Amino acid sequence: MIEQSIWLMLERGVASYRAAFHYGTIATVNQNIPELRTVILRDAKTSQHKLSFHTDVRSSKTEQIKFNSNIAFLFYDPELRIQLRCSGKASVHHLDEVAAAAWHKSRLSSQLCYTNQLPPGAFVSEPVFIDLSRKEVAAEELNIAYQHFALIEIDVKKIDWLFLHHKGHRRAVFDYQGDVFHWVQP
Repeated sequence: MIEQSIWLMLERGVASYRAAFHYGTIATVNQNIPELRTVILRDAKTSQHKLSFHTDVRSSKTEQIKFNSNIAFLFYDPELRIQLRCSGKASVHHLDEVAAAAWHKSRLSSQLCYTNQLPPGAFVSEPVFIDLSRKEVAAEELNIAYQHFALIEIDVKKIDWLFLHHKGHRRAVFDYQGDVFHWVQP
C-alpha cells in the first residue's frame, strides 16, 4: 500500500506542476563532495523503478554522473508531511532514442531552455534571457537546442519513505536490489 502510494505520488509529480513531487532535489558526487540541485521530475516508470529528469548535457552534473553514477533524489510533500529519498544509479541519454523520445514529448518552451550558447554555470558579464513564450522558432535553433539536451534516467535501487507526525514518525525502506521491505525506526 505504501509503495503503491509512493509511485502514485511520483506519477502525479510528472503529470502536474502543482504536485508536491514535481520538483525534487538531486545529489551527485563531485570529487567525493555531494552537490545538490533542484530539477523537475519528467518520468516515473513504476514497474521498472525508474525516474528521469532533463538537463543540459554541458552541465557539471552530467560529467559527475558519467564519472560516478551514484545519485540521490529527494522529494517532500509539506501537506502530507512525507519525505521521500530515492537512491540509485544514473545514466545519461544524449542523442539516442531515449533522449529523442523525451525531446519530442517536451513543450516548445522547455526546448527553448536549451538554446543558450553558453554552458550552465558559465560566468557572464550580463545575464542572458531566453524568451520562452516564443511561438516561431527556426528549425536550426531547435536543432542546436537538441544537441544540448540530455535525459538523466535513474535506476532506483532504494526508496526511504518518512511520514512526519506529531504522535510519532513512521519510516519504511524499499530495497529493490534485495527485494526487501523494512519498517525502520525513525
